[in-house]
Amino acid sequence: MIHGILFFLLTLQDVSAEGARHMQAGVDAHKQGRFDVAIAEFRKATETDPNLADAFLDLGEELMQTHDYAGAIAPLRRALGAQSES
Repeated sequence: MIHGILFFLLTLQDVSAEGARHMQAGVDAHKQGRFDVAIAEFRKATETDPNLADAFLDLGEELMQTHDYAGAIAPLRRALGAQSES
């Protein structure tokens, strides 16, 4: 449910179609327990839309899910920075 709300909110932001596709692919992979694929998709979303805080947040969450806490720090910080800029 949360991811459905997230996808709806993405449509309200200035998100490219490619970025939205990567976000949705990441959400779908997460639901299937394919965290490595979700990480790759969220990473692509951050590259496509570097000001998209939700992509960085989801990337950080997936990295924490795989116990890569050190790797999660940078995207989570970036998510906070992107949120404060918008």
